[in-house]
Amino acid sequence: LALLQNMAPTEQAYQICLSLCVECNQMKKVEVLLRRLVAAGITPSVYIYNNILFGYSRRGMMGPALQLRERMSAAEVHPDQFTYLALVQLYGRKHDGNPEVAYNLLVEAADAALTTNPTLYNAAITACARGGRMDLAMETFQRMESDLISPDVVSFGSLVDGYGRKGDVDGIGRCMDAMVRCGVEPNLIVYNSAISGCARARDLESALSVLARMDGGGVKPDTVTYTAMITAAYDDSNFAFEMLDRMTGEGILPNERTIASVMKVCSRAGRVADVLSLLERLEELDLPAGLVPYNTAIHALAKSGQVSQAQQML
Repeated sequence: LALLQNMAPTEQAYQICLSLCVECNQMKKVEVLLRRLVAAGITPSVYIYNNILFGYSRRGMMGPALQLRERMSAAEVHPDQFTYLALVQLYGRKHDGNPEVAYNLLVEAADAALTTNPTLYNAAITACARGGRMDLAMETFQRMESDLISPDVVSFGSLVDGYGRKGDVDGIGRCMDAMVRCGVEPNLIVYNSAISGCARARDLESALSVLARMDGGGVKPDTVTYTAMITAAYDDSNFAFEMLDRMTGEGILPNERTIASVMKVCSRAGRVADVLSLLERLEELDLPAGLVPYNTAIHALAKSGQVSQAQQML
């Protein structure tokens, strides 16, 4: 509006326009506005740089984010904790992240006394855990405690998730015990991560222990909980059906992944008829029978010598 009225836009006007463009995923227009802002002789504030950095971070735009940080340094605009948070989150992305860089950014921010709350530490713990660097995740956690920042449920949840991804049941147990010592109550997400980790380790006993702890803490399980418990059964088909019956009895509807997990357990147990029956149950529940359920049924038939029936499913 200011441009249309031939008035010189203020930094606040640019700030509003930039925020709107970031929210609407118009990152090319963000670049144009930023160039106009600089051309108008206005030095962008750290708030403006951070807003754009978060936009790049959420979209995984590594190159533009790093270029923007270089421009920020060249303009002698000093980063704050939100600058580091945007960058740590960027390097903590699941598929193309870099836990080592995320950790180093956390150290840099901590050395500059820019870590005054758990948010940045949690982002670094998550980045390291997702990247499989539990050593760095624990170093971040320990640094958090030494800096007198109290860990919260997100801190512990990220550690449990990281150990769970590795199937490290002992690591999960240590984190859950530490939560108790710190007076932090696990939530549904933490419990589900713990049970999923036990399932990955094929440790049904530990999964049952977590489920019992969950029940004792008054946290209600959901579809993810029961699907993980079924996965933990591995080849104990009776237990898998017990979990399926329990969840439906509690009014929790299974999804495709739940039924597919029971099918896999039945396939390992050699219960081909149950595998086929579960495939039909997907249709009864109006759930999509995707590649995994059909592949499980084909594998079960072929393994039992019913090759012709398996071929008919192709």
